Amino acid sequence: MALRTYVIYLLVDPRDGEIRYVGRSTKVRARYSQHLYDMRRKGCEARPKVIWLKELEALGLWPICAPFLCTFDAQQAKELEEIWIRRLSLAGCPLTMMHQREKMLIAGTVRPDQRRTDGKRMEKVKSKSYVRISRKV
Repeated sequence: MALRTYVIYLLVDPRDGEIRYVGRSTKVRARYSQHLYDMRRKGCEARPKVIWLKELEALGLWPICAPFLCTFDAQQAKELEEIWIRRLSLAGCPLTMMHQREKMLIAGTVRPDQRRTDGKRMEKVKSKSYVRISRKV
């Protein structure tokens, strides 16, 4: 059985290098296409991500998709995504995917090490992060 590679990726504004979105996927190219398709879907017009994408489109630009981290573990991928959403938000990045879950993570009311679907406490992600957080890529 082949291992799935989970990728944490960033969508970056080509105008100023600001990180605007953190996501995870096993198929980054397909997910990138879905982001662009969201601009055409009804009911998505008011989402901050769609507003940003339409601004870029009006200028003839597209977001830069930058693969950031990889793992073979689905749960670790989810935790890493949540950790980096929180870190980048706290560093002042103007992220555009601020749903309720992300807002709770940033506020600290839900920690990634406490989230699990069966209600049991999960082990903390054991990763050494010596990356200096920057608002620009």
